[in-house]
Amino acid sequence: FACFQVLPPSSLIDIPTPLGEYWIYVVPLGSFTTSNSVSFTVGQPVQKRIFVTAQLFNGAFGGITGADIYCSVAAQDANLSGEFKAWISDSQTSASQNLFHNPAPYTRTDGVLVANNWQDLTDGTLLTPINVNEFGQSVSGASGVWTGTTFYGESTESNCNNWINLRDEVYPLGDSGDIRFTDGRWSNLEEYTCNNQFRLYCIEQ
Repeated sequence: FACFQVLPPSSLIDIPTPLGEYWIYVVPLGSFTTSNSVSFTVGQPVQKRIFVTAQLFNGAFGGITGADIYCSVAAQDANLSGEFKAWISDSQTSASQNLFHNPAPYTRTDGVLVANNWQDLTDGTLLTPINVNEFGQSVSGASGVWTGTTFYGESTESNCNNWINLRDEVYPLGDSGDIRFTDGRWSNLEEYTCNNQFRLYCIEQ
């Protein structure tokens, strides 16, 4: 292990990795020898929350960055701590590339288990539908969710002009999922014209 940053002795560095969070104990500079032992604690992976937004959007919400901002705002409105990003893909970046692959469970905001880990989340079958919003309330009304994403997290290439605008052609198309399903249709059900008002899936990072 090599450290290129000067840190106070006896401090702990919290390092998130795809396998969970790790803490490394820092020894005083110059005090380490081959006879020293360095103790460290391996943190347990932390479960993450997932919700569908209470708010509806047309397909021009500002790209992946805009979708991530809307997820962040929704989480803040519901007093949810942590960073939240959207389950969304465009022509350059897939949801799988943009999101943390958690090795621990994903739960809805009402505490119900959705998937045991990232692999389970993206295997085509959810344990329960993602039909609860940021406030822990069951969603009624519109069930469509903009995704542009296959159930395994890759781009479908149908994304309302990369979710940026509706002006390049008359009503471009975007792929959407549906909160009523637990099979692959939760993420990729059907193409719709981008003037439709749908929701976003948001996942804690």
